[in-house]
Amino acid sequence: MLTRRLAIFALSAAATFAADATLLKLLPPDAHVVMGLDVEQGKNSPFGRYLLSQMQSDDDGITKLVNLTGFDPRRDLREIVFASRGTGVQGSKDGLFAARGAFNVAKIIAAANSEGGQALVYQGFNVVAGKNGDTDGWIAFLDSTLAVGGSQDEVKAAIARRTSGTADANITTLGRTYDAWMYTVEPAALGRAVPAGQANSAELFKAVQSAQGGVKLGNTITVTGEAIARSDKDATALHDVIKFVAGMIQLKSTEANATEVASLLDSMKLSTSGTKVNLTVSIPQSQLEQFIERSRRSTRKTARVQ
Repeated sequence: MLTRRLAIFALSAAATFAADATLLKLLPPDAHVVMGLDVEQGKNSPFGRYLLSQMQSDDDGITKLVNLTGFDPRRDLREIVFASRGTGVQGSKDGLFAARGAFNVAKIIAAANSEGGQALVYQGFNVVAGKNGDTDGWIAFLDSTLAVGGSQDEVKAAIARRTSGTADANITTLGRTYDAWMYTVEPAALGRAVPAGQANSAELFKAVQSAQGGVKLGNTITVTGEAIARSDKDATALHDVIKFVAGMIQLKSTEANATEVASLLDSMKLSTSGTKVNLTVSIPQSQLEQFIERSRRSTRKTARVQ
């Protein structure tokens, strides 16, 4: 489905991750999870250029998308934000994304028609829907540089907010501070990252009221996070769980990437202040590239053995 393909490629391009206030206004004010990526800024960073170089120009999916729509996420996507009222991004049916970029709306509409999709107009805006209607969701183009996608109801609500919505001050600050950022009031989902058998540790994440953080790209990549717990005691316990998980990751790291993992964890600064838990990790961009390359070689080697 073209609408689904456009949405997937917009979000996957972001994963290669100053918030646009217009984008933030379109997001639901009661979202539990909000995240964003300044793609333009990321592409201009050393690590962003490295990631783009890894996206093969002969990738069948990207090639088909470009040929059909004229939209190349590597070139045309500038910024993207995503919000969900669910407990996590994956599997959520109420997710909404808003993207700033360069969209050839006429060509996208023609592509939708050729793929069996639907092209329609809602309140004067061009909309592309899959052939199964709302099952495939909507993507509406508010102009040639602004697109919003999600379920039919979510997109309609976003269009209504274009004139009445407001950008959350805290989220705006995150967008201005980081190249990629995230805010959630459902951090209990983080408990899934806790190793099996640590049920009590997983339960502890339910004591976290909110969490936020971001990534700043450069010659040194810095990851910053902050969690707000219910009490000082919960904050201290969460601090200990994060230390435990970090230790488990180091123990399970493969020989191929053990050095990079150790260096990464050694750079981690973890502290508590009342109900807050603060975390900062810094790693040289060149070292992160080495980590990725070694992990790939290890994966390919394992695949050949199997």
